[in-house]
Amino acid sequence: GLFNFVHNEDDLAAVLGHEVAHNLARHAGERVSSNILVSLIARCTLLIDPSGVLYSLFLPAAALLHDLPHSRDHEVEADYI
Repeated sequence: GLFNFVHNEDDLAAVLGHEVAHNLARHAGERVSSNILVSLIARCTLLIDPSGVLYSLFLPAAALLHDLPHSRDHEVEADYI
């Protein structure tokens, strides 16, 4: 699908450079560490509310308030690198 959007070698180099920057900044590792913490907190909500209602509310809230801002930060950092 990428080649449908790339018009020349410069476009391809920009996209590949951006993706390499994600690797250099270790964004994947940061997301894994962050997801482990969010998962542990989510599991703790099951101790408070075994029905899972709090759990089902917590996960989207965590994505909205924690994951999305960090994702944007990672994109900006990769663009800068």
